[in-house]
Amino acid sequence: MDGQPQKGREKKRTQKGVVIWLLAVLFVLLMPVDDTYQRKLLPESFSGEEGIYLYPGEYKLTLEYASKTPVEIRGRDAKYIHGDNTQGKELFSLTLPASEDGKEVISFTAESGTTGLHLYSDEIQRKSFVSYKLHLESAGRIYRDKEFLVAATFLVGLLLLWYLSRRTFSREEKLTHLLLLGSAVLVSWIFTSEYLPEAHDLMIHYNRIEGLANGMKAGYFPVRIYPNLMNDHGYAFPIFYPDLFLYLPAMLRVLGVSTFLGYKLLIFLMHLVTAYVGYFAFSRLTGSRRWGLLAAVLYTLAPYRLMDTYVRAALGESLAMAFLPLWLYGVYELLRGNYKKWIWAVISFTCLLRSHLLTTELAVLFTVVLAVFSLRKLLDKKRFLTVLLAGACTLGLNLGFLVPFVDHLGYDYNVFLETAGSLSSSTLQGPNLFSFYIADSMSSHLYYFETKQNFSWNLGLGLVAGCLCLVAAGILHGKEKLPGYKRARKALLLGTLFVYASTKWFPWSLVFQADWLRNLTSILQFPWRLLAFATLFLAIGAAYGLEQLFQEPQIRRLFLVVGLGFSALCAVVYLDCYYGQAEAMIFKSSAPFLEHKQVDELYLIGNVGRGSYYRRDNTIEPENENLPISITNYENGPLYVEFNYEAGESQKLNLPFVYDKHYEAFLDSGEQLLTYVGGSGRLGLYLEAGNGHVKVKFKEPGLYRAADGLQLLVLVTLIIGFWIFGQKRTRDRD
Repeated sequence: MDGQPQKGREKKRTQKGVVIWLLAVLFVLLMPVDDTYQRKLLPESFSGEEGIYLYPGEYKLTLEYASKTPVEIRGRDAKYIHGDNTQGKELFSLTLPASEDGKEVISFTAESGTTGLHLYSDEIQRKSFVSYKLHLESAGRIYRDKEFLVAATFLVGLLLLWYLSRRTFSREEKLTHLLLLGSAVLVSWIFTSEYLPEAHDLMIHYNRIEGLANGMKAGYFPVRIYPNLMNDHGYAFPIFYPDLFLYLPAMLRVLGVSTFLGYKLLIFLMHLVTAYVGYFAFSRLTGSRRWGLLAAVLYTLAPYRLMDTYVRAALGESLAMAFLPLWLYGVYELLRGNYKKWIWAVISFTCLLRSHLLTTELAVLFTVVLAVFSLRKLLDKKRFLTVLLAGACTLGLNLGFLVPFVDHLGYDYNVFLETAGSLSSSTLQGPNLFSFYIADSMSSHLYYFETKQNFSWNLGLGLVAGCLCLVAAGILHGKEKLPGYKRARKALLLGTLFVYASTKWFPWSLVFQADWLRNLTSILQFPWRLLAFATLFLAIGAAYGLEQLFQEPQIRRLFLVVGLGFSALCAVVYLDCYYGQAEAMIFKSSAPFLEHKQVDELYLIGNVGRGSYYRRDNTIEPENENLPISITNYENGPLYVEFNYEAGESQKLNLPFVYDKHYEAFLDSGEQLLTYVGGSGRLGLYLEAGNGHVKVKFKEPGLYRAADGLQLLVLVTLIIGFWIFGQKRTRDRD
């Protein structure tokens, strides 16, 4: 009899779910989404210095002006390559008559390939006009964001309906998902704005997604060099900086979705993964779901994590922070707990390595320290062999990144030429970490690179208050009466140690006096990076303090609500201060300018700056201009060039590529030509006297492909192995 009402309730719940799903799809379908290109241009646009990056398509340039004299205006595609090794193509040129209320609409086409539109007008530059307004827009849609949003809503809703129909949730489970999902949504302010606000590394990571997409469009996978960056000379970001998680927005870009939306989606998913991975790891570390839930929420809302994501736009470190809780859990089980759960250490280190190399190095260093304190347990033969197995699997899963990285260590890239300065020069003022004046902190973040003033970051009132509650709970109730207090206290002490090491109070100057310590700690780069690990441990201690300060159930629940609400309020205030002070940097409707800050210059050869490439054309330049050479049928594409040449004497040419040793040059006869590090770190090519047809192309060595194949084999083996093991455990339980 009880089955009928239960089935009726399930049917009504399913019907409500279907209605909500269809309404969500309808809402997104009717939601206005502008997929066109629109941009108001400034007077600086006519300087000819900076080009406007345009996707292929039809465009309209509208000029409203008032001038007492005629105005000549020209548009030039400075990126266009001619077959005779010259560059630049005029898209339009016209003279506008003098007028008090003139208006002209100019139509032109941006052809396939990177197009840099440069505008010129002597009258406008001399300011001999009265006033003008200039607006550039696409003739049609250039993105497919609307289709993606509708399809994503449909598919995600369908998956949720299927999942919810297969199981029911308890009240506790509903609350858990509400808090985790709510904390991720709360800090996803990036979805609420029509622009991406100013941030330190935003342009770099935004263009990494563009570069990855352009590499895949050109037929390269995996992408080792972004073909369109560094003024189309190519930039080897993926060799040195892991980009696994950037493939999601990059693939969406290949399908026509804007990089703007792809970047936002990546940030939201990063927050979501942080919350749920944190809950998984913290719950198992502490042995308590409630403790783990509180720690995950505090960690997700932590100001340092938000600052990494938004103010610094340190995408690699932000992604790595999403997996630090899993690293802590995996390493604990491997070294001190149940070593049979070694796979979590493998997964965590893989995710860290594919997010941020420096955070991975620090995690390895701290793992070694923990291993030293766990020597007695490591003497167990089975545990020791498991540690070796975990290390081998981790290396195997990351060969596709590690092999190319190690292969490039022997060259004088700028990143290897940097000398490590004293870490004491970039430490934090200790009291400011506990500052309540968030607005003052934000102003320090936003203008650090301009003013070189010290960061004024804070740990967040939620974490600080929770840690104080932990101390108070130990005093009020006694350490022996609180289960888990010892573990929480260890987390508090470790977190405090990392905070201490990030401040001026830590003797970094003494550390640097010992060569071996200086070499070991120089990977840290900036001591404030330790706040990522401090946040990890303090979240555990603070969560326990909020939970255990009051023992009466009703007061405890009320206090937890107040504590979490306070942490959420601090996160909201933090983000509000940031969005209130930061200027708009990138709008969806207007792609970035072709400017220097599009990339850094760490991965250039021979201490060369990026300005050297942005002041150059994409033509072939003889090292000795006095030696005659004729170049015809020149074709410049993504990471390749080909041309005919005729030379009376031997020649050395500089090609429009940032040097990489895996560019290969051949004549049609099959003869391989010599390449070398040319002028300004470009690819140099040696040609004998004579004539012929030359093809130059980036080609991965077989070693890279073998590493990719072995990496895939390890992954498949692990999946099959754990599937078989899971099936065996299921049969044994039955």
